[in-house]
Amino acid sequence: MTRMDLRGVFAPIPTPFNRSEQVDEPRLRSACARWAASPLSGLVVLGSTGEAVLLDEDESDRIVAVARAAWPSGRPFIVGAGRESTAATINAVRRAAALGADAVLVRTPGFYKTQMNTDVFVRHSDDGGSTWSDPVRVNDDRTTTSQFLPKISLDPTTGNLAVIWYDSRADLGLGGAGDTDSVFDDDAQLWGAFSTDGGASFEPNIQISAGTSNSHDSTNGIDYGDYTGLSFYGGVAHPAWSDNSNSTGTNPNGALSKFDIYTAAVRP
Repeated sequence: MTRMDLRGVFAPIPTPFNRSEQVDEPRLRSACARWAASPLSGLVVLGSTGEAVLLDEDESDRIVAVARAAWPSGRPFIVGAGRESTAATINAVRRAAALGADAVLVRTPGFYKTQMNTDVFVRHSDDGGSTWSDPVRVNDDRTTTSQFLPKISLDPTTGNLAVIWYDSRADLGLGGAGDTDSVFDDDAQLWGAFSTDGGASFEPNIQISAGTSNSHDSTNGIDYGDYTGLSFYGGVAHPAWSDNSNSTGTNPNGALSKFDIYTAAVRP
């Protein structure tokens, strides 16, 4: 098994369209050639910034083919292949592999979110992915609501782990601090947890965001987007997340409108 080097900067590229609202393949080819001449470590095609949800399968495959042909084979080429069903996702992954993808991004289906109790799990491999540990559940709630879009970071000074995610445990559709609209499982807060034993177990969960956000109210069309990050160093975790709760009173659009990016310093 060849281990992929995922260090460095990977550009999630946009998809160009012409005036007829068709994929502009010449512009895509030219842009990929310019990116290939840059120091970028890798390319990410058909992510949320690539308008993936607005493309049909033929358009998606043509974009992958054009970008793959313009991107050097020695640098990672990653393709978004998430679909709303398991079968469609498998087919998309197989097509991406056949077109030269080195790895794929697979998202949690969004249309059925209110019928799915998604949780956050951690596994690890000590042999390059040949075998994996048993999954460890990170979120400690007992609800049937969603926990989603997790990030994990290792503190190199201690070996401890930090995990963050969006969490709807307080949104039972009954009103209250975690529910903005009396609809079940459509609001979220940012939560996190730490592990001091290499991910074998996690400490009690911590609510990080002071307020409750609703992605639908942002009207951005891509839910919470990709605007989540996490750094963990010197015993302090620094998450960044999308938030429209206006808990700080500094969002110029007010509460439950456009997103701002929030951050915090969190310690175990």
